[in-house]
Amino acid sequence: MSFKDFILGQMKDAGLAKHTREPIYQLGFSYFREAFTHKSFRKENFTDIHELRAMQFSMDELNGVKNLDEINKFPSYEQLEFIGDKLVNSCIAQHILKRWPGLPAGNLTFSFQKLASEKYLSSFGKKRGFFDHILMSPQLFQQASLWKDGEQTTLEMEFYEGNNI
Repeated sequence: MSFKDFILGQMKDAGLAKHTREPIYQLGFSYFREAFTHKSFRKENFTDIHELRAMQFSMDELNGVKNLDEINKFPSYEQLEFIGDKLVNSCIAQHILKRWPGLPAGNLTFSFQKLASEKYLSSFGKKRGFFDHILMSPQLFQQASLWKDGEQTTLEMEFYEGNNI
């Protein structure tokens, strides 16, 4: 699946109307690309252009890369991460309040901590296919490939499937 199809699919799953998806993708492509570029995706982390090609990244934009110097032009997600964390936390809080209205404060806090945890969000990203589209170094790719095939715990699955806490 191409990066564009992946992003458009995520927008569809989020409920965005069909006529709005393509314009949002076109306007925001550089941000989508940046959000999926790890800081390790740099020239010095590849031995040659063949190693880059062998990784079969989903971004069509990489097909035009002729030498490794060109990949250093891709900014990483580090700047976006700051605002993204705040947006994700806000969305999680809204989801909890909608899903479980009237939940006592202690339970709200417990639910938020579980859903906003790195472990849960990583599991969510894995299930949604995010890891297949992240630009990263070969070394990190090997580590991520081992990790992304790991098993989820029962608690993570219950949260993801929307079962009661």
